[in-house]
Amino acid sequence: IAELVEALPSDTVSAPRNLSSSLRWKLDAIAEQHGGSVPLHGRLFSQWMHHAFPNECEQPRAPGMTEAPMTHTEWRAHRNTSSDVSKEVMQELADLAAKTEGLGCQDETCMLWTQEEELVSSIDLRVLDSRTDHKVRQALRFLAMLGAGAALISILFDSLRLSTFWTEVAKKSAFGTGDSPSRLYLL
Repeated sequence: IAELVEALPSDTVSAPRNLSSSLRWKLDAIAEQHGGSVPLHGRLFSQWMHHAFPNECEQPRAPGMTEAPMTHTEWRAHRNTSSDVSKEVMQELADLAAKTEGLGCQDETCMLWTQEEELVSSIDLRVLDSRTDHKVRQALRFLAMLGAGAALISILFDSLRLSTFWTEVAKKSAFGTGDSPSRLYLL
């Protein structure tokens, strides 16, 4: 995954590039947590992608932290507070931001990272051993091949039925009107 991401360009990140050791370490930690696999639809991988592509991938919310969208009035009522701020408080915040500008970490060691995982599937990948996983994949492949075979047979039967139908129609119209049999090929 790391090699693929290193070669993946975006509007704001040029490729090829080298991922930092902390980003590689975090990807390894995700894989270790899931028995050597990285669930691509998990919250931790989404968080990792946010740090690899900060302008393209948004920071995922921690589980249970997502709130439904609210209007300004609903937010004020829900929080039982006002969103108005005095000019003094705004000036204090602006001064504090100016003092601390450039003092923060510039690499991934200070990145916002939480270990809470949330998967789309409830299957625990660590529970599945390689034999069980192999049997499940084999059964799914068999079902997929069976479905593809049934679809192919259905298409062939439909094709034969339609070709037989149109051949009969062509014969009736060609021979019923006194036309020659060569007219059959024009249809």
